[in-house]
Amino acid sequence: MDTINKEEKLVSDKRLTKGWLENGLTYYIYNNDYPKGIIRLALAIKAGSLIEENGQRGIAHFTEHMCLIKNHNDKRNNQIYFNNSLPEGYTNFEETVFMLNCTIENIDEGMNLFKDIISGTVIQEDNVEQVRWDVINELNSLKSKLAFKIRQSTLPLVMNDTEFGHRLPIGELKDVEKITFDSIIDFHKKWYMPSNSALFVIGDIESFDVGELIQRYFSSVKNEKSYKEMNIINKFPNTNRFVINTFEDFSGFEVQLYYLKVPSKCELVSDLEKKAKEFFLLNIIQQHLLRMSAIKGITFSEINCNSEKLIKDFEFNIIEFKGDAEFLKKINFIFTTLKEFISYGILESEYKEYKRNFLEEFRYSYITNQDSSTDLITKECINEFLYNESLISINYEYDICSLVFESVKFEEINESIKQQFRDSQLALVINVAKQLDIDKESLSSLLNMYVIN
Repeated sequence: MDTINKEEKLVSDKRLTKGWLENGLTYYIYNNDYPKGIIRLALAIKAGSLIEENGQRGIAHFTEHMCLIKNHNDKRNNQIYFNNSLPEGYTNFEETVFMLNCTIENIDEGMNLFKDIISGTVIQEDNVEQVRWDVINELNSLKSKLAFKIRQSTLPLVMNDTEFGHRLPIGELKDVEKITFDSIIDFHKKWYMPSNSALFVIGDIESFDVGELIQRYFSSVKNEKSYKEMNIINKFPNTNRFVINTFEDFSGFEVQLYYLKVPSKCELVSDLEKKAKEFFLLNIIQQHLLRMSAIKGITFSEINCNSEKLIKDFEFNIIEFKGDAEFLKKINFIFTTLKEFISYGILESEYKEYKRNFLEEFRYSYITNQDSSTDLITKECINEFLYNESLISINYEYDICSLVFESVKFEEINESIKQQFRDSQLALVINVAKQLDIDKESLSSLLNMYVIN
């Protein structure tokens, strides 16, 4: 590929077959023989913790457990399923997903299980108390972990929603204790419908008529009700914000700068070009911060720049620093360096070095990742269903991105740096060990000087 047509639609991976049954069920079929002989089945429902009503926090997660408990009990009773592979599930903010590895020989058992899940026949009232016990134990265990505490305190600030910390998929104990069988059935009927769901069959299926199998098992499943997709309103203010968390069981410190991105789809070549340039820019920022910290003799245990989608239309560019000591000195370095970086950009000699390093890493990654695993492809297909992100082949993506990276000129990179920080709203999160004895008042003054508009 020598040139790109920016207005051209991205070409979907030729190995992907996407279709719909008459009842609205979306299905994805993708032949991939890495690993050989394995098929990954997945069922995704657009139903997560964000659609839960007050008083029912955790019902999406509870329903997921209700759909799997029978198979897990059969396993405990020494009934071996799917070559000793148990069905798994997870519930997130926007979706519930069930997954299972199988083979051609037992794919019918997996299809039958997923049909029972989406139709609700697998949900049995006599399992409610066992599931409640399992979920409460999981909730209590999770709430004692540092990662959960950080997430619970961080998300309300990042999402600019004081209630977001109480909308985590695990649920609220007081609500989980009161969930009834009838409420589970009502939730299932409202959200577990073909038109709100997608089936994924990814793996070694080249000589198998998967389409006929999907039709046979799922065409009779009916849509009981219509549903309305949850819309999250962007409530971000025009001012930047920060929070300082101290934890007794934390080691050292971490600083995360969340820059909200403008929501965008990836349907045209120009959309991929924009994402590629942003990826390139983040890498340059990371290289520059690493370079400047080395020049100043300031050591961080980690400096990372990446993008993360928390929920639909809420994607962030994140700059993260981690360290063990000299917190105030290092955080002063962070914001001084960023301020200079935004104001003056980088030198052309630095740009050439950063670009050379990036292209070497990019090409090496392409050469060593020619074979995508079935699990990775399944995740990308699920993202296509949830966020309308086009699934394209590795070679096609590499060809477009290579042309984009090569075409980026020094003159535009410094303007891109200014644009990136000027157009983004910032949420700053600082997590620090209590034993470091940070003076929050002094720290707040420092942050007000560098961060707050």
